[in-house]
Amino acid sequence: MDTEPVGKTQFIRALDVIIIGPVMMRAAYELRESSPLLALVLGSSGVATIIYNWANAAEQSRRSAALRRQGVSQLRSAETLAALRRGPRS
Repeated sequence: MDTEPVGKTQFIRALDVIIIGPVMMRAAYELRESSPLLALVLGSSGVATIIYNWANAAEQSRRSAALRRQGVSQLRSAETLAALRRGPRS
């Protein structure tokens, strides 16, 4: 299983949550007097970016943890099967 794309995707999600979303919200705050509609759209997009990417990162982490547990379980099953095939040790 190739984990490289997942790592890159998680990095981009972290970037969205930590930098891009807050920058959008700060820009909205600065524009609130001069362009209220743009500020509303920008601020809403910033909040949506943070929530969406945070939720996706959490889901990906849950999936990765489940796959790791499943892999360990399968490994243990394979070791048990191999031990049964070998028979009792003397």
